[in-house]
Parts: sequence; structure tokens; C-alpha cells
Amino acid sequence: MDSIEFFQVFIIIIILIMTLFYMYFRSLTSSYTSTSSVAAVDTDIPPLQEKYDVFISFRGDETRDSFTSHLHEALLRKNIETYMDDRLEKGDDIEPALLEAIKRSKIALVIFSEYYASSTWCLKELVHILGCKKNHGQIVMPIFYRIDPSHVRKQKGTYALEGLELKKRLKGSGHVVANWRAALKEAANISGFSRKTGRTEADFIEEVVQDVLTKLNMSTEPKNNTERGEGGVFEFGNKNVYKGHKKEKQVDSCSGETDTASGGENEE
Repeated sequence: MDSIEFFQVFIIIIILIMTLFYMYFRSLTSSYTSTSSVAAVDTDIPPLQEKYDVFISFRGDETRDSFTSHLHEALLRKNIETYMDDRLEKGDDIEPALLEAIKRSKIALVIFSEYYASSTWCLKELVHILGCKKNHGQIVMPIFYRIDPSHVRKQKGTYALEGLELKKRLKGSGHVVANWRAALKEAANISGFSRKTGRTEADFIEEVVQDVLTKLNMSTEPKNNTERGEGGVFEFGNKNVYKGHKKEKQVDSCSGETDTASGGENEE
């Protein structure tokens, strides 16, 4: 090999070595940049901040001007920041602001009235609420208003999800109905409230409000209230007031017999 060939081989080796070094340092820089970017993204994601103490899910044309409005006022009197949608249902789509209100509430009160399950709006709300329960630990409290809990759990009568109008609107969407059925069953098995004969609606509402207060106070500061386990009873004084959220302007839900009831009870 003459000197010229040797020099050419030498140059090629040097170029290969420099190329390898370049690729190595580039990979290190890329890895560092990627890690920094991920860290920056993680830092920029804020934790879920609750805006409301309570979100009320209800069938508007059934209870908006009666039970639900009375419950809403009773909650506000206790300084409980409550989201109640005052708009009438229009179509099947839920406004993004409504879904956001559900997600940012500590407690969801689901008022199962006779025709709650006849509303696709209400059923979509319920699925979203149970999703927040699973993903964010939201407390769900079912209220069985003039309806037997077993009708909801077993999907009997108006909860059968078999109406002709519903089938027309959901033709080819069997998985959607399956999700609704699962949501109704899950919600009906959560310890909640059902009216008993001989108790007034005012007493029923007061019992629900006091239960809400206890759950909110448990999440903020210790109280000396007597607590019930699942399906048990709370005992309260008359001056139990929540010291949580300050009142703020609210954006515009799907809009018997009193005793604490579990969905697993009152079987027929």
C-alpha cells in the first residue's frame, strides 16, 4: 500500500470516528431535551380543583320546580356551593360546561325520579358521574324519589330502557344502552336515601342535607358528629353548618318515603 492509499484509509477512519462521536452526543442531547420536556409538561398539568361542593343530577320537567328546587335552597342555606342546571333539556348532547361542573364537584346527588331513565341526557350525566367517582374519588349519593330502589337496580317499569322512542334514537348503539344499564345498576347499589311513609318531604330533605354536611366536613375538618357506616344512620344537631366554599357566580342538570336506604335493600 503506497502512501496515498494509506492516507485515504486514514481519512476514512477519522471521518467514521467523528461520525460515531457526533451520533453519540446527539443522542445524549436528544434524551436530555426529551426528559426536560416531559418534566415541563408534567409540571404544567394542574391537579383537579373542585369548584362545587355538590352537583345535582335530576330530570328537570319532573322535579325542577318541586323537590329539587327545595333541596337546592336547603343546601344553599347551609353554605354548600351547589350546581343545579336551570336550563331545559334540548336534544341529547350535554354541554361541555355541564360535564366540567360534574367533574369539579365533591359530591354528586342523583335524584332517581319516575322518569329519570327516560332521558338520554340524564343517563349520560350518570355515566359521567360514575366515571368521576372511579377516577377522582367523587362521592355519589343516590336519592330515590317516589321510586323503589329495586326498580332502578333491576331496571323495571320506567327504568327498563325499552321505550320505542329510545330505540329509535339509539338504533345501532347497543353498547351505549349497555353502559347505561351498568351505570343504573351500580348507582342503585350505592347507599342512598328513599322516602318512607309518615315522614314529610321537608324531613327527607333535611336528612339528605345533614348527610351532605357530614361528608363535606369529614373532608375538611374533624367534627364530633356521629357517623353511620354504609346503610346506617347519622345523628346531628340543628346548628351544623358547612364552612367550605365561598359563594360564587354559577353557570347554568339534566335537566315517597324518608329513611337512609341502600340500593341493595327494599327488594321486591
